[in-house]
Amino acid sequence: ASPSLQLHFNTAFHIMKAKEVKVLRKKIEKADRLLDPIPALVDGTYGEYSIRAQAGNFRLEGNDRQLSLRWCKSWQDVKPDYLFPKMVELFRDNMGEMYKKSSWGLDLVEKKEEFQHRKARFLVVTTTASSSESNHDEEKKTANATDEPSSETNAEQPEELVAFCHYRFDFDDDQYPSCVALYLYEIQVAAAFQDCKIGQCIMQLLNEIAKQAVMPKIMLTVFKSNQRAMAFYTQKLQYEIDAISPSQNKEFADYEILSKTLE
Repeated sequence: ASPSLQLHFNTAFHIMKAKEVKVLRKKIEKADRLLDPIPALVDGTYGEYSIRAQAGNFRLEGNDRQLSLRWCKSWQDVKPDYLFPKMVELFRDNMGEMYKKSSWGLDLVEKKEEFQHRKARFLVVTTTASSSESNHDEEKKTANATDEPSSETNAEQPEELVAFCHYRFDFDDDQYPSCVALYLYEIQVAAAFQDCKIGQCIMQLLNEIAKQAVMPKIMLTVFKSNQRAMAFYTQKLQYEIDAISPSQNKEFADYEILSKTLE
């Protein structure tokens, strides 16, 4: 083709791509305006947990546990205030050593700023100190209880952070976007709850949230060295290595980008 014709094709291509990106950006903006997705999920079952509404709040019930569930449109909505620092601490406890050994390094200030991004959305699961005890202990305390009222109610007891996830609605690829996606930036479960299938429940909730927001897929990043997480996503949840992952483009990296297309 002549230089002038090639220039015409290139210009037309960029105009077309600009229009496509504009359409995708509007989809993201629409998703960002969505309010609390949890009310639409009440009475549904997600893994081994069900969501119940109670006095304006939401609970996850399952595995002989009752846990509080809340959606937060920003880090400032994470209440009580002491829970947000606990989220950063939980990230450090779970992932600190792995980040130190990675090409990214560990920077808690940067991670906190990531959580404080204007597009960051959260699901936060908590319990109270008393309700985190085993059923056996609860039954034992009930059996030994007197008729005297407790001097401290559950409402006065501090909530314990069980798990949280941080997600955003975004392009599938910043440089060459082809679609929009719910991108999972973070999912962390406290050590004491890691065998309670809370993570699987949260992932199923994210599936439903993505569908509400009309996102065609969910994406996330996993360190190759994190074999437990890799097995969780690829074997249990059927995620696959995405086409934009470095390994699919003959680039070296110590992580993979995984994705799952939603039906």
